[in-house]
Amino acid sequence: MKWPKNLITKFPFSHLCSDGCPTDFALAHTLEYREKYKPWAITPGGVKENEIGWFYVRGYSPTRYLLSNEEGGSSVIWYRPGLQKISSGRYEEYFRVVIHGLDTCIADALHRSNGKIGKCNVLLDAKGFGLSYIPSIGQTKKLMSMLQDHFPDRLGVLVIANMARAAETFLKMVLPFLPIEVRR
Repeated sequence: MKWPKNLITKFPFSHLCSDGCPTDFALAHTLEYREKYKPWAITPGGVKENEIGWFYVRGYSPTRYLLSNEEGGSSVIWYRPGLQKISSGRYEEYFRVVIHGLDTCIADALHRSNGKIGKCNVLLDAKGFGLSYIPSIGQTKKLMSMLQDHFPDRLGVLVIANMARAAETFLKMVLPFLPIEVRR
């Protein structure tokens, strides 16, 4: 998504603004979210949830927009959902790990590129992902809403590796919730 010239955003604030939101409202909404949710603060429960390393930021993708390869471009998130089954009642810790990792990835990309690039490339390794790993639709929609509302235009490239049948099923369930720009 890009910032429109008329400053009316089309972020998915469907429950707030059905015809788009003024930019100042969208920014205020995200600042309020960040103040309440504190994505930079990872709890001991979040650390324990990710101790096997199913979600982490490591490395960066070279870009043609920067002269030096040391600067790098988009940071890379490695997401391996087959390593961690979400137990019921632990969705909050799971979400916090994802949001904290995304926040770290964006900060790393912005720092490395001197504020020019704030995108993340995601490598999703679906190895070991089975039907019992699929989260509920309600929880999936909640996470998608948080990502779409507060991290718009942050996804660079999504690469899916080791696609299992269960992962294909989950992808088919999730695609209708994604904006057309993301689906492409």
